[in-house]
Amino acid sequence: MEECGHTPHYEKADLFAAAVTYFLK
Repeated sequence: MEECGHTPHYEKADLFAAAVTYFLK
């Protein structure tokens, strides 16, 4: 789903998800 290979909006979501996963561990 990455046409340009770099999506700031999705990057922020990924970062947020990573943080949530880290705190949930």
